[in-house]
Amino acid sequence: MFVSGWLVDILLAAAMTRRSSFEKKGITFDSQIHASVSEVTIQADPYLLELAIGHVLQNALEATEAGGQVTLHARVKCPGDSAPAVIISVIDSGCGIDENALSSVVAPFFSTKKNHDGLGLSMASRFIEIHGGILRITSAQGKGTEVEIVLPMEAERRSCLL
Repeated sequence: MFVSGWLVDILLAAAMTRRSSFEKKGITFDSQIHASVSEVTIQADPYLLELAIGHVLQNALEATEAGGQVTLHARVKCPGDSAPAVIISVIDSGCGIDENALSSVVAPFFSTKKNHDGLGLSMASRFIEIHGGILRITSAQGKGTEVEIVLPMEAERRSCLL
């Protein structure tokens, strides 16, 4: 299935389902979706893509304390030497991930949290891979985490729209 214009709706739907949880916990949530995102076409299953983004947002929610911030950022990236892509980032001011655990957080059943099955980021990573994308995580313990999702744009719409 090709998603054109719906990508913004998918991002907003994933955010809306958790907005009240952010508010209840006292976390500032901000969506920054660049207008160029509404013009791109990607090949995606809207349900799986929303689930992937939702799992990443849920992780950010759980890692961030009251008074913290989580930002959902989406833009089109047009590098000179590779294909244009949609970049979706979830940035939190949470506890961060220990450097030794960082390479394991997308492994199934790996969790540093009590009473968690360790499947959220694993499923998110797999759903993004199914769409030809990449999920990258950078983190600094005590400062927060950024999860970046890179999704390829469709060939017929690869002109940069910035």
